[in-house]
Amino acid sequence: MIESHAFRLNHIEDARKKKLLETDLSALLHTVQRVVVASGKGYTLFDDTENQREALLKKITGPSQSLRAPALIFNQTLVVGFHEDMYAKYIFHVQSP
Repeated sequence: MIESHAFRLNHIEDARKKKLLETDLSALLHTVQRVVVASGKGYTLFDDTENQREALLKKITGPSQSLRAPALIFNQTLVVGFHEDMYAKYIFHVQSP
């Protein structure tokens, strides 16, 4: 999907090699305005990262208690996991019919 939009990532980290634990994630959350997380057949938007911190941390961490992959920061939005409609709306700004 990313390749079909001629999208280029400026920085890539391998989540298997660099773990982001809760203290790192808290610092990361201060740099974004909203978080969108893929979950099952849908996705969840968190636009109040301060007051929703506990629920948010549970959604964005995997079994290793590190940030789930893939994770992208785009236009002050942290996008976690993959869901095609979520990418279309929050990364590629494609309106659904």
